[in-house]
Amino acid sequence: MILPHAAGGNLFEVRKKNSLTLSEMEVIAAHVLDGLQYLHDHNFVHRDVKLSNIVLDIDFSGLHTFKVIDYEFARCLDFTIIPDDEKRGMVIGTPHYMAPEICIAKIADPCTDIYSAGV
Repeated sequence: MILPHAAGGNLFEVRKKNSLTLSEMEVIAAHVLDGLQYLHDHNFVHRDVKLSNIVLDIDFSGLHTFKVIDYEFARCLDFTIIPDDEKRGMVIGTPHYMAPEICIAKIADPCTDIYSAGV
């Protein structure tokens, strides 16, 4: 997978370097939720939303944009097509960020991405 360079690094790194203000966290949350909404509107679920999969992009004008990346575990929301990993009961994602229902092998849906974004 080839990704564009994100000049600001990922959110895990940003958070380690600086404490974020409430207004900064609100901006980040809005960007992440907008990205997830776009993904969900196009019938996909990410299944691995976490700080290191959110990057800070800084364009030439200095505009800061947070983007959701790493779609390795993303899947189509067409519930008539269940991926092999879910058929076998495999749990996909990063444990600390997983919605509780994923831990009991429930099929991921947009709500599980929203939960992970809030962790």
